[in-house]
Amino acid sequence: LNYDYKNRYLFTGSFRYDGASNLGPDNKYGFFPGVSVGWNAHEEAFWESMPKIVSSFKLRGSFGINGNLGTLGDFQAGGLYSGSTNGIANNYNGQSAIVNSQIANPNLKWEQSKTNNIGFDLGVNEDKIRLIGDFYNKLTSDLLTNLTLPSNSGFSTVLTNLGGLRSKGFEMELAATIYNQNDLRINAGFIISHNTNTVEQLPYNGNLNNRIGGTQIW
Repeated sequence: LNYDYKNRYLFTGSFRYDGASNLGPDNKYGFFPGVSVGWNAHEEAFWESMPKIVSSFKLRGSFGINGNLGTLGDFQAGGLYSGSTNGIANNYNGQSAIVNSQIANPNLKWEQSKTNNIGFDLGVNEDKIRLIGDFYNKLTSDLLTNLTLPSNSGFSTVLTNLGGLRSKGFEMELAATIYNQNDLRINAGFIISHNTNTVEQLPYNGNLNNRIGGTQIW
């Protein structure tokens, strides 16, 4: 959904409703909206009083939610049975048998990433020089994680939604058209960026001593 008022005020909205059959029966579908707005200040009447060297200025903002399944395979929310283990047939008391090979998790659901972004576009000297800046904050929650189980459960892990990760930072781009004549155009640019990743939520409520064996690095 797009709306443009006199090339001054811009609006875009997207609304997704996605389904995946390999999730839990009550969580197969997810609603993932996104909205963005923009303001072309150079289209306003007051811009006539600005220095002529500043040719354009635009402010932008957006918010959106994305769903992700990563490398989630088929049937990973259900309980599975197998007639063999590592290529060797399962037997019980000398007879062929099947064993429970995967514990069910009917609550398995989408990972979700919520992203905020604020940016600007500045043009100088008829946009021959352009400065573009973006500042973002992204929180991913309900990460698909293999949770370690006690060995007396009969299983080593179960796939579940645990943990959260935040990624935030900025990116600045300085670009310029340094030659544009006779069908030849030469551009030059420079980009600087900074990003910080932070673990916001851990499985086991952040108490790594609750893990059963193994080594984990966060």
